[in-house]
Amino acid sequence: MKNKLRIYLWCVVMAVLLALLLRETWVIVVEHIILPDWQHFSWDRLSWPNLFKQFNIGLYWWFAIGFFAYLLTRKFLVRHSRTLRSTFNFMETLSHEFSHTLVGILTGRRVQSFHVEENTGQVVTSGSDWNRPFVSLAPYTLPFLTYIALALRTLIAWHNTWLFDILIGLTLGFHLVCFARETRLYQTDINRFPSLWFPLMYIALWAVFNINVIAVSFWSSKNVSTALWWVLQHLFIW
Repeated sequence: MKNKLRIYLWCVVMAVLLALLLRETWVIVVEHIILPDWQHFSWDRLSWPNLFKQFNIGLYWWFAIGFFAYLLTRKFLVRHSRTLRSTFNFMETLSHEFSHTLVGILTGRRVQSFHVEENTGQVVTSGSDWNRPFVSLAPYTLPFLTYIALALRTLIAWHNTWLFDILIGLTLGFHLVCFARETRLYQTDINRFPSLWFPLMYIALWAVFNINVIAVSFWSSKNVSTALWWVLQHLFIW
């Protein structure tokens, strides 16, 4: 009974944070991307050459190319080649198990074994129980390749960022495919909890948080570290 009550309390906290993050998403999209200069906005200036000048959508142009390129390329290659299908499946399984491992190490757990095959894998860790939920749900909440690419983006010259924008799009496309293939209620990572509300709310919270951080990271005045702080700072500021 105590465990269930604790789960429900966590769900209430995460629901409040999710609502605040959704509010922040609206602010980011409307005030910083769609209408960044709304006081001087004019519909008659929306010709094609001025489209990206009127909006900040142009910040994400190369990112969108990489994102959709991965989705389309993977679908085409997987459909026409069994070898490539096996390769993609192995990479996605490896990413899943590595996420468990990475979060386990970061939270102080010891890795006992690591095993990956094409469609199955297993990581065995040991340690205290407080970090077990974070380790179990890591593959559904942490696009670690995207965050690595965002961090590397800050180290290159500004005129070359479009290359990393494509890479960031590719990595997020990869994470989305992994998420779509692996997020199922029969997953032991998810259904091991006393209530499904906790993992579902936790996954939703991190999904919206990641969307906000990634969006802010593309601003000329921000990078991935300042974007993380900006989103956290604005959670409770209207």
